Amino acid sequence: WVKEGLACEHIDTIDCQDHEVVWLTIRQRSGRKLVIGAVYRSGSLPPNNIELLEYLDDHLDAARRRGSSIVLAGDFNVHNQDWLGSQWTTAAGEYLEDMCAAHGLQQHVREPTRGSSFLDLLISDLGDAVKTSVGAPIGRSDHSTVIETVTTSPQRDPRAPRKVWRYNNADWDRLRHFYHHVEWDNLFVTDPEASCRNITAAILDGMNQFIPSKQLHTRPSDHMVYTRVHASYCGEEASLEGSPEEPHLCTPPRPIPFGLSSVHDATAASTTS
Repeated sequence: WVKEGLACEHIDTIDCQDHEVVWLTIRQRSGRKLVIGAVYRSGSLPPNNIELLEYLDDHLDAARRRGSSIVLAGDFNVHNQDWLGSQWTTAAGEYLEDMCAAHGLQQHVREPTRGSSFLDLLISDLGDAVKTSVGAPIGRSDHSTVIETVTTSPQRDPRAPRKVWRYNNADWDRLRHFYHHVEWDNLFVTDPEASCRNITAAILDGMNQFIPSKQLHTRPSDHMVYTRVHASYCGEEASLEGSPEEPHLCTPPRPIPFGLSSVHDATAASTTS
């Protein structure tokens, strides 16, 4: 999924039905585009199967022509002892290393994502502009979560609608009761995308019933709102420096805890994840 309001476009001209890869572009304020390829290479494939990697190798130049920078992210299921710190090396792992070297790409994940293996990778030509961290698995997954932060300025569609939740007015007891009686196991089906839609629908169903909300329309130049509640948490004055032309100055000195603000919830425009 892509966060609502980002200027995003699906590149369907280089999609391939034989491989699980989705290509997107995210337009930045500079006018340049960041190309993102979401990749899944099945762990059931033979170690010497490089068909998906050959597809990526053949289409990287075409993808790059759609933007100024490129990011490949996903479950690659390859092993390379020297390059990734794996326990062994496979033909697929060697091919991916050579492909990255040939195209000037860097692998950013520095912690194992399943046991002692580096299976979930983030590869780009952005250098130090990319930061990654590895967190706990989500749900029943046996893979860790990889969080990527890219320092960029994405362009937002003008007047993008946003639903803002008023957490301070939520009926938490009834929401907990609602979630307690959801048959969560029944939401998991064979198709992972369908499972994701089922879980999302169940979560949003509870939120819509027991958490008040309002609809806002934000502009690309809107500041992050920094309220007195935030100031009391941070122990600093509730003031912002900067201007729409310098949004990086609008980030508070410390992360704001989830749910402190009611309608004053926004995302800094200087970073997209």
